Amino acid sequence: MRPDVREEVRQHGEKVLYQRMMREEMILGTGSIIVGIIVTGGSFLWGILAGLAIRIAVVRMYARLRPQAALAVYAARRKRLALSGIDATALESDHVAAGDGVDPEIADIDQLLRSLGAKLD
Repeated sequence: MRPDVREEVRQHGEKVLYQRMMREEMILGTGSIIVGIIVTGGSFLWGILAGLAIRIAVVRMYARLRPQAALAVYAARRKRLALSGIDATALESDHVAAGDGVDPEIADIDQLLRSLGAKLD
């Protein structure tokens, strides 16, 4: 595959992953704020503050319970970048081998194309 096509596929994969992450973040964040308002007895200001605290816990739990989620892929990427000076290769191989979500940054091109819905022969 030509390098320019490969880069275009990776950029599209990044775009799709980012859109999924923003959708997951919006749903979890909105739900958390609604729960926060309900828990605080309808107080809007305290409900939003409580919702933000709930959101942190919900997002972390969601990323752990659903490894295919875009939030989990971004969390693994942040860990990999934080460990880049130590031993990022171990994390990369564990991340891909565990069957987690496909990270366009480290996935091979066939794996990335499959995750985008392409049928390969």
